[in-house]
Amino acid sequence: MNLTRNEGIGSIDLTNFVIADSVIIPDPGSFLFTFITSIGYDTINDRFYVNIGDYITPGYCLVTSVTGDSITSYTTGISTEAIPAFSVCDIYGKILIRYPENQNGLSLVRISIRDFSPGIYFLMITGTDRHIIYRFIKI
Repeated sequence: MNLTRNEGIGSIDLTNFVIADSVIIPDPGSFLFTFITSIGYDTINDRFYVNIGDYITPGYCLVTSVTGDSITSYTTGISTEAIPAFSVCDIYGKILIRYPENQNGLSLVRISIRDFSPGIYFLMITGTDRHIIYRFIKI
């Protein structure tokens, strides 16, 4: 069994209930506000998929063996190719920002809510096969 300990990942022996390895994947730098944000374990291939980031910006995924040996890594986030369109609207449904169909293959889209009044807003993402709505509050 694997457990999170001291901002890293270790393992515990369930037959004896003792710590088998205190550090399989070490703390990525929580003192610099970089954390393990999520962990997935592939039981078929015996691999950990560890997302590392600061909870605000896209981070990266570290793929390791069960002993913690690095296999590969890749950046995480949402590709603009996967999002044909999105819009931001206010609580009354008025569309404030609209991003049209895939503009010239942009890889990053930044939206600013600096000029928005305090209140509740919705980010509506339209994918090829589904629609997602996120609610956020501007303070």
